[in-house]
Amino acid sequence: MRRFFISDTEHFSLLKLSRQLLCVLLCCVSFSVIAKRPVVLVIDSYHQGYGWVDHYQQGITEALAKRAQLHFYQLDAKRLPVDAYENRAEQAWQTYLALKPDVVILCDDEAVALLTIRISNHGTPVVYFGVNSDARDHGLLKLENVSGLVERPLFKRSLAYLRELLPLPPKKVLVLWDDSPTAQRTLVESFDGGGTTTVYGIQVEHRQVSHVSAWQQSIVTSQQQGFDAVVVGLYQKLLDEQDLQVDDSALLAWTSQHTPLPIFSFWDFAVGKRGTIGGLVMSGKEQGRAAAKRAELFIHKIPMSSFPSTENSGYFIFSREQLKRWQIVLPEQIEEIATLVE
Repeated sequence: MRRFFISDTEHFSLLKLSRQLLCVLLCCVSFSVIAKRPVVLVIDSYHQGYGWVDHYQQGITEALAKRAQLHFYQLDAKRLPVDAYENRAEQAWQTYLALKPDVVILCDDEAVALLTIRISNHGTPVVYFGVNSDARDHGLLKLENVSGLVERPLFKRSLAYLRELLPLPPKKVLVLWDDSPTAQRTLVESFDGGGTTTVYGIQVEHRQVSHVSAWQQSIVTSQQQGFDAVVVGLYQKLLDEQDLQVDDSALLAWTSQHTPLPIFSFWDFAVGKRGTIGGLVMSGKEQGRAAAKRAELFIHKIPMSSFPSTENSGYFIFSREQLKRWQIVLPEQIEEIATLVE
């Protein structure tokens, strides 16, 4: 029997070749796995850096990043004029056609209004959330491959809970809004267009302003005008004296510092030691997670009848610093389910 002996040099070369072949094999397997992962396109109405967007993107990413290929596109509607929306939507459509996603997640009213029907008619399932207006206005309820969450019922319940959060039940509350299309839709759908309304026995004045000077004046004079509390609505579209968009984080911090009254909010991105006390709010992160779960159901071909469009119930989120500042003690039943942040 002939025996073959391999030199050390040849042995090293064979080992090196084996490792290279193994790496190639693993890469092929990895790329194959990646290729098989479903593609999810997330179209944001607004922009990264806006707290609401950052929060829900975190929720979507945590829920789907390991199971799907995620792609994000921003319409930038908070910073662009209304007449630029159609062009941005067309760019989003081209991105959609190029990616050929398995599911599209549409976030907030602008993306939903501009793209839902178009994408649905193209055969791709759509999940939506962040919708303040009536889903019927967008034709969403007639589409078999569309499902999502609406926000409208939360606002009045959020105001109602002020009776349990403040030491004395409020009789008169000021709610401040910018004059953005989103704010206008919210007022029309949830508060009959705004103005002064009564919510669970509370007189609520909705005030829309376009410039930061009017916002600041409303804040510093709120107590003199007989209000018991202030609620921050939307403020990202406010303009300064040069008609330039203001820094929303700086404005929120100014509001928190100069308010003579406790301030609450409808959205979690405004809660914090340099923001509002909190309240029953819409959580971007939780909405992102909920949308991601619905996207997974679409991916797994679960019938639409199993998960019809639902309403967002909201979450109790409060700032420890703000609770301490305003000497507010949470009722036990709220404290047990609330999330506390700095």
